[in-house]
Amino acid sequence: MGNNNSNVLTKEQAKSIADETGFSKAQVFHFYARFKQIDKNGKNWLSRSDFHSQPELSENMISDRIVNAMFGTKDRMEFVDFVRLLATFKPTNKKNEEHLKKSKLKLLFSIYDTEMTGVISKKDMLNLIEDMTDDCENATSEVKGLKINKEVYQDAIFEDILLPWTQTTFRQRFWTYQRDSPLAHKAKFMQQWYHANMPNFIDSSQRPPIPPI
Repeated sequence: MGNNNSNVLTKEQAKSIADETGFSKAQVFHFYARFKQIDKNGKNWLSRSDFHSQPELSENMISDRIVNAMFGTKDRMEFVDFVRLLATFKPTNKKNEEHLKKSKLKLLFSIYDTEMTGVISKKDMLNLIEDMTDDCENATSEVKGLKINKEVYQDAIFEDILLPWTQTTFRQRFWTYQRDSPLAHKAKFMQQWYHANMPNFIDSSQRPPIPPI
């Protein structure tokens, strides 16, 4: 649809995109409806800012890297590019396995290789770590200056910061929480909170006295 100024997806266009990507025509029309939702200004193409305005992505600590990897060297994403991107995440089968593996690896590689040198350098890895820890440092600064008692520890740190962060970061994925050494982590009320709010938790009775490296 890149050269078509129409704001309507025709059946012929949907069939062409479906044939190329392996989606059904019904799926292509469904994707078009979502495409139009993201395209707030009716441009009939998407910009980086369109994606950054989506709550699901804007809350991700490496959202800039993800969006840049999606766009590559382009400044806009046409609908056909949008569907091609979605096709990257399709389940593999014998017909498309090799192609989709390469597409997924290329996308993941570009998230690390932000300078597009074709090589993941030590600097790239350090930049990624910095991007991922910035949010944690910002979250920590929000509770500086507070007198940490039982209520503040549970409500201000775990309820207001840690739990929302895990929900946006891990979503439906399984994860395990292992506490560190502060005595407050051993408190009975915190042990109960961990069990109630975390999918998997290594409590004080299971944790070795010296954390594993």
